[in-house]
Amino acid sequence: MVKVWGSSNKGTTACEECGSLYSVVEHRLPVRDKDSANCIVCGHELASWNSTTFPVFTLIEKGKKPQAPDRQEGQDA
Repeated sequence: MVKVWGSSNKGTTACEECGSLYSVVEHRLPVRDKDSANCIVCGHELASWNSTTFPVFTLIEKGKKPQAPDRQEGQDA
């Protein structure tokens, strides 16, 4: 495992899709990392990066998982 060079608290953020609230801590590595983080409630991408810094999201409060739109009678699936 690569040693983290440092970290800083970046406050909170909410998922744009379901409203789940996350605390965010940014970590710094000595090497570049390419990845992304998704909401654990709805799967929406919270962030993506290709950098030596990356966010770590910790769920504080669950939002409401978006529901699929109701299918109207007469529509093909």
